[in-house]
Amino acid sequence: MDSALESADQPAGSVVVARENGRTVILLAGEVDAGLAAELHRAADTAVALGLPVLVHCGSLQFIDSTGLSFLARLTTAATTPPVVYEPPQMLTLMLRTTGMLPLFDVR
Repeated sequence: MDSALESADQPAGSVVVARENGRTVILLAGEVDAGLAAELHRAADTAVALGLPVLVHCGSLQFIDSTGLSFLARLTTAATTPPVVYEPPQMLTLMLRTTGMLPLFDVR
């Protein structure tokens, strides 16, 4: 198979959930969009079920659409403390500010 076709079949983004030091850590990387809806839903379910403080690491995030923003909003509904959004790219900070969601997060 042609390598260009192989790479086109690979997801452009990823979401990984881990439990670390008494908190839920979610790593968002690449392009987080509707193509990751099922993974984002599972990640939110896991974070809510664990009931721990949440840190969303966004240092490798390249793009996020309304599906990703909805995911972030869901994390705030069950949180006892504002979720930490760590190393957000400028476009994510701007989107959170524009949508009025920025005060819901601890941006670092």
